[in-house]
Formats: sequence, structure tokens, C-alpha cells
Amino acid sequence: MSFGDELKKMREQKGLSMRELSRRSGISSSFLSKLESGKRSTPKHETVLKLSDGLGISSVELLEVAGYLNDMDDVLKEMKEEHERKIEIHRQLVEQGFTTSKNPTLVYAIEDIFTDEMLLDYKGQYLTNEEKKEILTFIDYLYEKKNR
Repeated sequence: MSFGDELKKMREQKGLSMRELSRRSGISSSFLSKLESGKRSTPKHETVLKLSDGLGISSVELLEVAGYLNDMDDVLKEMKEEHERKIEIHRQLVEQGFTTSKNPTLVYAIEDIFTDEMLLDYKGQYLTNEEKKEILTFIDYLYEKKNR
């Protein structure tokens, strides 16, 4: 079953018209119609999150239907490998006397964390790309203020 078919089924199970789902999610009725009819493929994950809000269902459920959580396995594997690489680098730094800390402090570039590909959760809600950009803008502001 396609994403559009699943979306229509969920919308109808909730007793919502396309117009009502559009109002609740902020996604246009014409775009919803194209999704449900198969004229548009799976939307961006931000759109899926808005649709899950509009349907009043778990974002995880709709992200899974959209296939985004299948991709997350690869992302999580890459993150684990990167984490292990950084722990090894820390171990080497300890051996060479650059640090005495036995507990690795992992360093991540903030820009890498706030990418479009990373799903970030705050208090049970995924951050949109726009929210991530706003956070980076605020961090830039604080950094500039500190360095004046």
C-alpha cells in the first residue's frame, strides 16, 4: 500500500475530511489530494510530521509508513560508527598525554547535528528544519555577543 493510500485510510478512520486535515496540519487540500491519489510520492519528513499532528497520531507511526524510519537504521549505524571512532581518538589522546580524563567527551560540530537529515527530538516533538535553523541563528547570536 502506498503512502497516499495509508494516509487516506488513517484520515478516514479518524473521520476527517480532506479539508479538515488540511486545516489541522497546515498542508493544502490540493497537496493532500495529490498524495492520496498517488500523483505525489512520499512527502518530506517535515510534511509527514505536520500530517501526523493533523491526524492526532504518533509521528513515529506515520514516519514508519513513509519509510523514513527504515532509513534511520542506516543513520543510526553511521552515528554509532562515528561515536566509536571518536572514543578511539579520545583513547589515543589519553595515551599520548593530551588529556587525563578517562571519560570520553565527544565533540560534535553543532552544524552537523542540526542538518536536514538528523531527526532531533525535544520534549517528544521532532524539530522541523526551520526550528533547527532558528536555533543555529540564536547560537550564532550568542556567540557573536560573547565575542564582542
